[in-house]
Amino acid sequence: MPYVYEIPAVNGKPLVEIPKELKDKVIDYTVLRDKIIIKASDLVDQLLYEPRVKVRDEMGRIVSRITEYSYPPVASAIVCKDEDYVYAYRPANNFKGYILIDKGEAGVDDAKVIQIAVNSIAEQGTVSIAKDDYNIDSEITIPSGVSVFGEKGKSYTRGGTTDKSKAVTLKAMVGINSIFKVEGKSNIENIEFDANNLASYAVDALRTSLTVDRATFINCDFRRATEAGVNGDKHDGLTFERCGFTENNKGFIVPTSIGGLVLFEKCLFADNKVCDIETLSVDTIEIRASTFANGQNLTDAQIVVKGGMNALYMVNCWMENGINGNIRGEYVEGSGRPSLSIVNCRLQVPSNSNSANIIGNWNRVILVGRTTLRTLGTASYCIDLDYANALMIFGANLEDKPINGGNIAWKYVRDSNFQYYRKYLKTFSGDGSTTTFKFAHGLIDNPTKVIVSPVSDDARAAGPVSGWGDGAGNIVIKFNSAPPAGTNNVVVVVEAEVF
Repeated sequence: MPYVYEIPAVNGKPLVEIPKELKDKVIDYTVLRDKIIIKASDLVDQLLYEPRVKVRDEMGRIVSRITEYSYPPVASAIVCKDEDYVYAYRPANNFKGYILIDKGEAGVDDAKVIQIAVNSIAEQGTVSIAKDDYNIDSEITIPSGVSVFGEKGKSYTRGGTTDKSKAVTLKAMVGINSIFKVEGKSNIENIEFDANNLASYAVDALRTSLTVDRATFINCDFRRATEAGVNGDKHDGLTFERCGFTENNKGFIVPTSIGGLVLFEKCLFADNKVCDIETLSVDTIEIRASTFANGQNLTDAQIVVKGGMNALYMVNCWMENGINGNIRGEYVEGSGRPSLSIVNCRLQVPSNSNSANIIGNWNRVILVGRTTLRTLGTASYCIDLDYANALMIFGANLEDKPINGGNIAWKYVRDSNFQYYRKYLKTFSGDGSTTTFKFAHGLIDNPTKVIVSPVSDDARAAGPVSGWGDGAGNIVIKFNSAPPAGTNNVVVVVEAEVF
């Protein structure tokens, strides 16, 4: 196929060096005052990325004005844009540079050209999208095995975004189901999906094949969707790393009872309307080092788990201002109750809230490490459970009113700022006539179980010994007979627990 090269010139002298490779392939050579026109039999690598040179095929279509990409080709297809047109390229047959496969009007045909670039990949490969804003008027389907990378330059942090001029933004312009429909195993990176309050979902991660592996999203933003930023329905597993879910009706949802592991790492959820995450049933949701901000306008809890999920696991996360609670579990008939594990997280509800940090129905609730639950509202509790098979707390800090709810089958609390269990070493002085001693226990309520074990010889000799709470903040110890007179001669170990 012949190609035509337009090389800029001044008074017939080229401003770009004409390489020997091109001279060897010359079919026709025309010298004008401001340019030199060369018709050649093949593409020449050296000029393919020269921005001052225009290369056209025999139909007059521009073959290359791509200057942002390295050589050899970095992707299976490339989409880029200028003021007039949006282009799709694929590697040339000799894998030296790219050739044009489609062109459309900028801002009008963006979705069509991106879909053609995706469809040009036979089985597995990558589509690279150059930095720009793209108007999307139809859903773009990403088959399993195809990955899409936006040009780097945008990242989400707690404080906002970096220079938006470097972003790749796909913006819905009409009412569509989603911007991307991701059908299977794909990597999607460095793209802002702006549903523009028109699309139901920024990304629909609907699984269509039972054999696909997980999809991964890195450094992406999902914004302004009328239903949810991401719909993870029937997925086989999803990973989100450094992603933002903002200004959606709901941030992320799994609306049916089929789904694999979902992992969020270093993500931001903010300014959504109903909730940040809502799931009916998935294998496990794991959330690491993520922030849930601006929950004061939500109409539900920040995370809502509706039965059947194996586990919600959170570590090193921050949840603030969940006016209707931070995390809510909901029992669904026939699907059971989920389990919740929280490690080194901070959960907070605002002063105008009547809700709690953790609410609803759960199988097990486990709080570990430097976890802090804080309620600023006057009617709030840290934990307000309708039901739980087990509540286990190891070292967590529960501020204000810690727990409300009598439907907890089993409680185990150790090394926390509030005390359901304590172990004491107590020393008293006998007088030969007193059989009853008492001390303040410091527990959250009157202990329902007290075990007293004599340690000193005089205490053992006065046994057996029993103990109970007196309802006034004290534990009472009673010996069978009065210990003998002495100084600090009655030593016992007392274990007390509130059920």
